[in-house]
Parts: sequence; C-alpha cells; structure tokens
Amino acid sequence: PVFTWTGIYAGVNAGAAFSGSEQPRYTEGRGFVGLNPGVLDGFRKSREQTGFVGGGQIGYNYQVGGIVLGAEADFQYAGLDRRRTGTGALTNLAPGHTDTDILTSRTRIETLGTVRGRIGFLPTERLMVYATGGLAYGDVRMRTAYTDTGTGPFFPGGINVIPYSGARSSMQVGYVAGGGIEYAITDRLSAKIEGLYGDLGRSSVTARYTGTGSTEPTR
Repeated sequence: PVFTWTGIYAGVNAGAAFSGSEQPRYTEGRGFVGLNPGVLDGFRKSREQTGFVGGGQIGYNYQVGGIVLGAEADFQYAGLDRRRTGTGALTNLAPGHTDTDILTSRTRIETLGTVRGRIGFLPTERLMVYATGGLAYGDVRMRTAYTDTGTGPFFPGGINVIPYSGARSSMQVGYVAGGGIEYAITDRLSAKIEGLYGDLGRSSVTARYTGTGSTEPTR
C-alpha cells in the first residue's frame, strides 16, 4: 500500500528553550527638597536563560498529493528561571547628597503551550518539511524588589532607606511561528526536529512600599 500522512497522531517531545526579555530604563520621577528628579542608569542589564522543556502533542494531518495540511496542540513543562540585578545612582543631586538604587527581578515560566496550524511539503514519500504557526500561552510569574538609599543632611540621621517589593502571576497569551523536518520511520512511527519562536507579549509588576513610617508611592 502507498504510505500516507493522513490521520490522527500523538507523541512526546523534549528539548531546550531560550528565553529573553526587554527591561526598560528606569526613570526616577519623584523629587525631594534639595534633590532634583534624574535618570537612574544601570537598569538595562538582562541575561538570556536556557532551560529544559518537555511534554506532549496531539494533532491531525491530511495529505493532498505532495502537500500535508494539519493542526497540532502541545503542552510543555518549562524550567525557565531568569534573575536580574541592576544598580543605579541619581544625577543632578544637591551637594552632599548621594542616591544609590538596587533593582532585582525574577521571571519564571513553568508551563508553555501552543495551538498551531501546519503546512508540509514532501520531498520524498516519507520526508516532510513543514512550516507552522499559531497561538502560544504560558504561565509567567514575576517578582521584583527595589531599594532606594539616600544619604545627606536632608534625611533624618543622614540616611534614608526606602524598600519596595511586588509579585504577580498571570497567564500570558501571544503567538508562535517556526518549522521543522519530520521523517516517517515506519507506517506508524515518525520523528521530527522542530524550532519555534514565541512571544508572550508584555507584562508588568507593581512594587509597593514595604517599610515603616510614611507611605511612599508605588513603582
């Protein structure tokens, strides 16, 4: 019988994921008596994170001549954990004053999933080269801490430490696109190598004042 790609399939997968994010420049917008608002430098540090991903997928193919049309959904565990630390100092301060700031952040992605369409081309009967794209979603957990330390004669005791912290967990939704190569080893077993690029959109976390005394604004 002639081999065909048409039918329902299911399988397991494992691989590596590489995550990165943009961290905007932090601007100090609050002023004190004798201090002018300025820009904090050093808050653009970021680090690419590599982690393990593994899970399963299910889909359906329909072959028309040398073209295969299909849809696939997958769900993955993702061990992506990224930590960053940035330091900065305010400029344009009054004489005798310093302002040192430390910002730490942690972003963790524990689960990832996609729902995608596929279109494949058959160079040979059992070899398929395909493109794929669709919806991506992931559980994104963020935590941040910020400490503003000022010294100078305007502060009681010559020093003022202002701590902030915040956390957020949300299901982010975005898009994914990529492609791969799949080979049918037998009539019922195939193997593939696939690369995907995904974007889960933007998310933010609010850091609130956690010290004692007067209430400070959120950041």
